[in-house]
Amino acid sequence: MEVAIPIDFEQMKEVKTELTRFMMSYKFALHEVMTKIDILKEEFQYVHDYNPIEHVKSRLKSPESILK
Repeated sequence: MEVAIPIDFEQMKEVKTELTRFMMSYKFALHEVMTKIDILKEEFQYVHDYNPIEHVKSRLKSPESILK
């Protein structure tokens, strides 16, 4: 027996908007951290003539991965 579940499109739209805002904040925060690390790398290279930070990678997790 299959039960029909009413879909509330307004609620779905609100959830999508909230998720989009969260993902943007997440992306911007990651970008800010990467910028600060890049500044540290440049500063060490300029001031100390060496750089203890060899390389840095970042990635955004998908919303599905965050939920898991």
